[in-house]
Amino acid sequence: MFIIIENNFILSFIFILITGFYVAKDKRVFFETADKEIEGALWINNSLQGKVFSDQPFINQLILNSYYNVTGVYDDDIIVYNLFYQNDSSIFSNAINTLDVNLSVDYIVLTKRMQEQYILMLNVPQKPLININLYEENLVKVYDNEGVRIYELKTKQK
Repeated sequence: MFIIIENNFILSFIFILITGFYVAKDKRVFFETADKEIEGALWINNSLQGKVFSDQPFINQLILNSYYNVTGVYDDDIIVYNLFYQNDSSIFSNAINTLDVNLSVDYIVLTKRMQEQYILMLNVPQKPLININLYEENLVKVYDNEGVRIYELKTKQK
């Protein structure tokens, strides 16, 4: 009887240890901030005056740097999908127009993390954006430090 309890205790301990390792690893990803993101947030604070739209970690950096003219949407809002996870130019343009007209957004910020790892949303999965080409083709880039790209919502003149 004692051997069974001891084995269960050992297995439980190993399970808790492994689970704790994975939870710590996931949290580390969400709480790390790249130097380029900090640099981009400082640039916005010193150079821009308009309303900024981005994901939660970057907005946090802006607020930590005393820039409060920010906005967002609920993570299950269709605009999130239309901005980050589809390649249809007309749907993307409509999403940009919605940001402009309904939320009075002036700039949208994309980070290297958003492009390569995840866009922080509460509903899983957190996935990277797939349509950076739509931003490059349709919006005016006002800043790029290879870790943060800032696009003005006015569209490029064609």
